[in-house]
Amino acid sequence: MALCRRLSFALSCALELALLAVGVGLGWLVGTPVFGNVCPGFDSTLVGVVCVIPLLGMGWWYFKSELSWVVANRGEFERVALPLFRGWSTVQFAIISALAGVCEEAFFRGAIQGMINGMFGAGPAIILASIAFGLAHYLNWSYAVLTSLVGFYLGLLFSWSGNLWIPMLVHGLYDFIALTLFVGRSAEASAVDDS
Repeated sequence: MALCRRLSFALSCALELALLAVGVGLGWLVGTPVFGNVCPGFDSTLVGVVCVIPLLGMGWWYFKSELSWVVANRGEFERVALPLFRGWSTVQFAIISALAGVCEEAFFRGAIQGMINGMFGAGPAIILASIAFGLAHYLNWSYAVLTSLVGFYLGLLFSWSGNLWIPMLVHGLYDFIALTLFVGRSAEASAVDDS
């Protein structure tokens, strides 16, 4: 079992890094340097921390909602994601969340949104990058729509700020908090079910 956890963690990290490599390569090909707009600093970090709050509200709603389509969607998410993350340490959650924030935002916002923005403008760039983000997280159609909305929010943050650091930080923080709470909540529910 420990070997499976190590392999799922290593594979997840490798997939994130591969996405980063593709994003950097794509950005280089089209003349959009992916990390050219990453400007960490106190102010932008504070903005990122504040901007994670709406996503946490959406995540809270998602895990508490009793709407039938959300309950079914949550069940599918738990069926697919829980076996992947069960047994991971807090450090592993921090690493994969940081990688997701950096690598996925570099690809979807830095490369894809940046490239489309240069050709068609900000509106189409945000929409198309958000749809690609949703499809990349496809578990079912309703989950793809929800993740597209998250992508839209992250795309707006990037377009508004011009600083890729902000969506990277928001994405990474949200993933870390959501994974930690999700796996902890699911482990508690499993313990109650087993008793």
